[in-house]
Amino acid sequence: MARLIDALTMPNVFFFIHVDRKVDISSFRAVVDSRVNCQFTSERYAVQWGGWNQVRYQLHFLRDALNFRERIDRIFVITGQDYPLWSNERIRTECELNPDKIWMKGINLTRLEAMSNMKRFLTFPNLFRDVNFHSQLVRHYVTGCQREFFSRFLPAMRHDYLTIDGDKWDVWQSSGYFSCNREQAQYILDTVEKHPKISRYFRYCFVPEEMTIPTVVFNSPFKQNAMDTGQTIYHGLSSLASLHEFFYSGEIKTYTEFDFTALLDSGKMFCRKVVSGVSDTLVEMINHARNGK
Repeated sequence: MARLIDALTMPNVFFFIHVDRKVDISSFRAVVDSRVNCQFTSERYAVQWGGWNQVRYQLHFLRDALNFRERIDRIFVITGQDYPLWSNERIRTECELNPDKIWMKGINLTRLEAMSNMKRFLTFPNLFRDVNFHSQLVRHYVTGCQREFFSRFLPAMRHDYLTIDGDKWDVWQSSGYFSCNREQAQYILDTVEKHPKISRYFRYCFVPEEMTIPTVVFNSPFKQNAMDTGQTIYHGLSSLASLHEFFYSGEIKTYTEFDFTALLDSGKMFCRKVVSGVSDTLVEMINHARNGK
């Protein structure tokens, strides 16, 4: 995390850091307390992958940024295992040239041609995702059995769309990591707060982090500022990544120096993921490239 912060530090850039409530925060305090441009989010959540708390911390990122003592005009939602491939100057210039752009690529799940897994996960509830099972094996077994039971033996339990103020909202999916401007962030927060039905609908979806905010964006006046992939078949999450280059096959690949050329050729701002002790040589190579050496 410290390495990421230092790489992105430049004037008028601030970092809001969420640390999982299940994790001892003390090891992160030295990083935050020693840097004037960093602070922890005002709330911490116990995060389980695929659970509603992932959405709650996303919304808190936006809220804390909008309430910050300095005016924040552009917000990036990324993780501590990301690393920038572009120079800071290139990132800043891109944002200045595209002040209204939302870095978010979406697929319309409501209009998928077939009942894919993602669409099944949308229409059947996932009830135990935020339960803090002490055993990952037990958690995997319980959530998997529950999902399979509903999908195999019961009809779809809800629509694959929402109705908001009498309007039909299709459900959209994107990567959980995105960038938007201040006005767009405020719209997202105001819309979720104004319409509790949005939270009720997505709370028990599978991986609502990838659907809640994208659904708001692609049913908003700002939808033309994001990218509609136009896909009618789901081609995997990497096809929906606007900011990041990553490879997913059961888990996110950890990049090494052997991936350097492919990462730079991707054209993406960030890669995910880099891990200390594994990706150190890669990070050094990226830093040389970012600094023009």
